Amino acid sequence: MEALALDPGAYDGDFTPLDLLNTLLDREISHTERQGGAFSVSALPIHYGNVNPLRTRALEIITKCLESSKPRMAVDAVDSLSHVLSEYHPGLRVEVTTDEQQWQDGERLRALQILTTRVERGSLALPVVWRIRKLLFWVIERSQLTDQVKREAEQLREKLELPEDFDVFDSLCADQWEYNTLEDGFYSVSEQRNQKEQRAVEFLKAHGNVAPKKAMPEAFIFPNADGGFLHANNYRYRVLGPLAKDLGIERLNFQILRRTMATQAQSMGSVKDIQAHLRHSRPDTTAHEYMQALPESVQAMVGSVYEMLMKGGEGKTSFSNLPQNATNFSDEASVSQ
Repeated sequence: MEALALDPGAYDGDFTPLDLLNTLLDREISHTERQGGAFSVSALPIHYGNVNPLRTRALEIITKCLESSKPRMAVDAVDSLSHVLSEYHPGLRVEVTTDEQQWQDGERLRALQILTTRVERGSLALPVVWRIRKLLFWVIERSQLTDQVKREAEQLREKLELPEDFDVFDSLCADQWEYNTLEDGFYSVSEQRNQKEQRAVEFLKAHGNVAPKKAMPEAFIFPNADGGFLHANNYRYRVLGPLAKDLGIERLNFQILRRTMATQAQSMGSVKDIQAHLRHSRPDTTAHEYMQALPESVQAMVGSVYEMLMKGGEGKTSFSNLPQNATNFSDEASVSQ
């Protein structure tokens, strides 16, 4: 297990060795038992004296992973430490016992010491710095953690040096609700968030002379700054939601943007052109599902065909010259003849 956890190649998928190791850091055991036609569910606290050696070994492996030069591996190690630092809410009990509070605080302080040692060594990748700062933010804000744990977390946050481009990374990767204030409301973007994004914009303006990367066929249509997956909810709440409100439309999302592009591009290229841009495998999908009829375009087409028929197949007219009532126009034409 340790050899696998320390293998950088084991962190390329969605499931990593630390996901399995995190189960060793659980603070109670869920138990379900069937009795006749009924089930009984219970949550049993662990006996810390028995599992302490195993938990200690798990923290040692996590410490080694935190030293990795591979950002994904180090970030996963910080995530594992978050299991230790989080609040404990017993499953079927109201309060935490004194004994549980003591040994859990001991582990929390040890986890903070592990992070402190790594921060003091320096040379942290930007994603690792961001993840540590995010974790410390929540530790300090948690109401049920002890004052000693919060003080240690605050001291570590003061030691954590933020890179120059931290605001850019934070604006692109952090969910906007993490920084809301009570005055701003739960779903609104806080002033602190707006200031952070403004600093990010200024940094990009000053350091934005970067050659664009050529898109690969397997690339995301809407990538993040690193070409990876863009958190749709984050972008929708921060950008598309306020934009829809300013425009006075009911909603705005990526699918609406794609269909709007396909519809408006009808007069700018062929169906095959639009299909290639949207990366559809079949042109039927582009034409039938994404491209909508434009009233002005339909009117222009009907007018052109009508004029062509009236002139024996020659000539076209614009939709501005098309009669609003085709039936009346036909009657008038018959009378005049």
